[in-house]
Amino acid sequence: MHTTPDECAQVAVPERRANNRPQWARRGRRAWAASAVAALCAVVALSTGQPPGIASSKAPPAAPQRQESATRAYVVNNGGPAGTDNSVSVIDTNTNAVIATIPVGHGPEGVAADPTRARVYVTNSGASSVSVINTNTNTVIATIPVGTSPIGVAVDPTRARAYVANHDDHSVSVINTDTNAVTTTISGISNPRMVAVDPTRARVEVGGDSVWVINTNTNRVTGSVSDVPIYWGLAEDPTRAHAYVTHIQFDTMSVIDTKANTVTARLHTGSAPSGVAVDPTRARAYVANNGGGFGNTVSVLDTENMVNITTITVGHRPVGVAVDPTRARAYVANSDGRVSVINTLTNSVIATIPVGAFPRGIALV
Repeated sequence: MHTTPDECAQVAVPERRANNRPQWARRGRRAWAASAVAALCAVVALSTGQPPGIASSKAPPAAPQRQESATRAYVVNNGGPAGTDNSVSVIDTNTNAVIATIPVGHGPEGVAADPTRARVYVTNSGASSVSVINTNTNTVIATIPVGTSPIGVAVDPTRARAYVANHDDHSVSVINTDTNAVTTTISGISNPRMVAVDPTRARVEVGGDSVWVINTNTNRVTGSVSDVPIYWGLAEDPTRAHAYVTHIQFDTMSVIDTKANTVTARLHTGSAPSGVAVDPTRARAYVANNGGGFGNTVSVLDTENMVNITTITVGHRPVGVAVDPTRARAYVANSDGRVSVINTLTNSVIATIPVGAFPRGIALV
């Protein structure tokens, strides 16, 4: 016999029914049933904290959400000095093969994904625009004018916003991703290059001459982080309330406490660190080292103990990097026109995928 808190509530108000049995029989049966139910209700009350006779207002707990692994990687092909490529390669991460090539605007640089809306956003630095890709059809469905020389882009899917760093305009364009229109422009940010979003704290970090902090509820600058030398890459770790900034001229990466907006550590990387991506589940940061000497590598950093674990050799002058924690993979865009696939459990390259010319940013869907 199973009894719930809601069924216990019905004991207090029994339903009257016509019954032809003798009165003593009805009383005896009711007394026995009431005693049995009352005992079960007492057990329910102890296990649920719900008093007997009061209906539960709590909904059953929601089933845990399963984190889906990425099935595609979108790689921006900048074309280099010639600027002749201007495309996005789409990689099937199950087969590690290119399944589509999408033309975009001139000089594409940054890329960000919104899997909930099946969209990818690509900044076109030479065209001062953002290309919007429908990931179900792998076609460009909109081109949005933004500021001059956009580079970095990041998405806040919770608030349906994309944030674009306009380097030469010293501004950030805020795009409503439901309407594909710029809703506001945040000015006064000197030389912005990269953007990272922490939706849980309603904040955006913008890497410029400093690291600027924007409140995504008000789209206003609320602070900045000083003592951050010339940077290149920027990534968020909402789990640890950290942001990571790579310094291409100093071969280091700064760790920012996003609660206090202060630099708490500075870690050594390889030569000329550029892109950085985070695996919060394994407490790892992956830094693409673009320079010579100790370049052409990826540094693996322990973000819990703040130490450099190992260095992985990849292709020539890597720039962008993205991580799929569920699949335990990292994808690195190398300037030699290839993407290196790293198994993050063994820290080894398991595949190399040809893409377009001078790949830059990379995003996973």
